Amino acid sequence: MGCTIDHLRADHRLTVLKAFRDADGAACPAGETPVLRRMSLDWGAQRIRLEWERDGAAEVFSFDLRASEGPGNGRMREYFAVGEAVPDPAEQAAAVAALEPPPPAAEPVRAAGRWDEALERVWALAFRGRFEEAAEQLRWVDEGPAPRVAAALTELAERAAAAPNPAVFEWLRERAVDAWYGWGSQATSGGDGAARMLEIKPALRRLDRLREQRAARP
Repeated sequence: MGCTIDHLRADHRLTVLKAFRDADGAACPAGETPVLRRMSLDWGAQRIRLEWERDGAAEVFSFDLRASEGPGNGRMREYFAVGEAVPDPAEQAAAVAALEPPPPAAEPVRAAGRWDEALERVWALAFRGRFEEAAEQLRWVDEGPAPRVAAALTELAERAAAAPNPAVFEWLRERAVDAWYGWGSQATSGGDGAARMLEIKPALRRLDRLREQRAARP
């Protein structure tokens, strides 16, 4: 099962600080930089199990919890430095597959009152990098209630923050920002404008945070 062992973190690169042998005699020299994928504790066998990838190969090391030397609970910092995060490619692929929308309809959604369908078509097109077609569809989406459209585009941008192509997020973020400012510019009075800014400012901050979080990803 998953667990916490000292400072070690799954899906992070390690640097081996000291050479060691595990409980089964498998050796690892100092200076290696494997990617730790999983950790587990087997209380029945009194073993710590580390599974990592090194030079493209999967390796497993097992350490006796009763040992007083070598890697073990309370001694991992002597043997391993933890570096940058390295996402699991299989998990990333599964996340992208779950995110990918169905293929977009061949023709734009133009009927009045179908703006939810139109928004989904915008998402399907943008996800595939077909931004000109998405912009054309968005012109029909703009017929919907302005703040609701802006909020929907913000939600799509949030969804796109996990997309493998960064251009998808940036395109939707820009459309959402434009929609919020467009709605704000339609205020009929100073009081109306101030009221609208109570919705606009938090949405823009949310978009900024998404951009920062995406930029910080490895």
